[in-house]
Amino acid sequence: MDNASIHDLGPLPRFRFFLPRLSLGRSQPTIDKFIAAHYELGKAAPTPNIASDGSPWLSIVVPVYNAPKRYLNDLVSSFLAQDVEGAELILSDDCSPSPETQSWYKNTRKHHNIKILRATINGGIAVATNAGIAAASGTWVTFLDHDDLIAPHALKLIATTIVQNPEAKFIYSDEVVVNDQLKPKGLMLKPAYDPILLSGVNYINHFSVYRRDRLTDIGNLRTGFDGSQDYDLVLRYLEDVPEQDILHLPYPAYWWRRNGKTYSSQFMEKSTLAARKAIAESFARQGHNTHIEPALTDTLHRVVFDEHDGDAWPMVSIIIPSRDSYKLISRILSDIFEKTDYPNFEIIVIDNGTLDERVLSLYQALAHKNANFSYYIQTESFNFSRAINRGISKARGEHYLVLNNDVEVIEPYWLKEMVSCLHFKDVGIVGAKLLYPNGKLQHAGVIAGFGGLAGHWYLNQPSHYGGA
Repeated sequence: MDNASIHDLGPLPRFRFFLPRLSLGRSQPTIDKFIAAHYELGKAAPTPNIASDGSPWLSIVVPVYNAPKRYLNDLVSSFLAQDVEGAELILSDDCSPSPETQSWYKNTRKHHNIKILRATINGGIAVATNAGIAAASGTWVTFLDHDDLIAPHALKLIATTIVQNPEAKFIYSDEVVVNDQLKPKGLMLKPAYDPILLSGVNYINHFSVYRRDRLTDIGNLRTGFDGSQDYDLVLRYLEDVPEQDILHLPYPAYWWRRNGKTYSSQFMEKSTLAARKAIAESFARQGHNTHIEPALTDTLHRVVFDEHDGDAWPMVSIIIPSRDSYKLISRILSDIFEKTDYPNFEIIVIDNGTLDERVLSLYQALAHKNANFSYYIQTESFNFSRAINRGISKARGEHYLVLNNDVEVIEPYWLKEMVSCLHFKDVGIVGAKLLYPNGKLQHAGVIAGFGGLAGHWYLNQPSHYGGA
């Protein structure tokens, strides 16, 4: 369940029931209706009474470099249009040489809650951002790119979340992707906090709202991570923060401008390498040796744990309930023995009454040949739970693998991958992505709620479907 759904947001749940029914898809009408409905919800929400000693409760830090006037005007207008008091905007310029940017600073109207910092030396985005943090007065700090905007009523809902969750340490919101003319083109609707997903992609991104004192404790942003400095920051900041203190606000609070310009391949490569350095260092601080590989795309990440030397893998007891079905049981047993590169396993077949002589002969031959194979036959009605419990009672392994007899091995490292995933913090159960014979997804997890009970996530999608 999403963290936001268990935190009191006052009247927001009441309004949420009256959102219009939307058809599935990413069509422009769907995006526009979704955004309009949420902004009506934000408008109707009451203004929170956020305690203050006269200092801002929130500092919005914006590193600026050669920003066009139009972008700065849009940004400042979105800030001034917010319907809650007590926030400050800090523009931290990184020695922009642009005459247009310099002209904007000279001619822009002064506001009591907007600070402009102008560096005399270009230090890079991390240095400019840290200068903004140093000038911040707010209890909380968030960051905005100089070409992006704050969505309507966003600060009011962030303030509401803070007031109603005083123990919170971190808040992140959903986003709207807009084009250069600020027309909505997409949505980034995020899940609850998921540290494993975060190790593969910075799905948190914007808005990310931090406690200023904790930012100071960890040393703010680090240099040397340009292009992924925010990723490195969130990984370091969230270490040891209890998950209940990390809140997702399901509101499109941030407008991310995508102006059609693309980054150079050199920048993308440098940014990706910086991200992987940040991920590896994050796991190293947790006591794990890892290396980071590309995932479905070159800019996504897959953590590989380098925890096992040679054959030093924990024993896995593979428990297979079965009866007859020679074609199925012979294939999976052959695949485990001949196509699986895991060095330390035992197989336990719990059979509820096979009569097929071919299966019985197979059991006998494998047991004679392999000391790590055993089978137990007891004629009775099939009961999956009973079969698994019986198998566990016979098992010697450190881990148990519950396996159907109708699966087929397609990658030799499958079991190493599953065992490696147990190194992720607080993980006790690992499931595999299953494919149908036609290559489509049977599921990449079971999700509660489908059909009123549960269902297969990503059913019948392509095998390499994003997110699966």
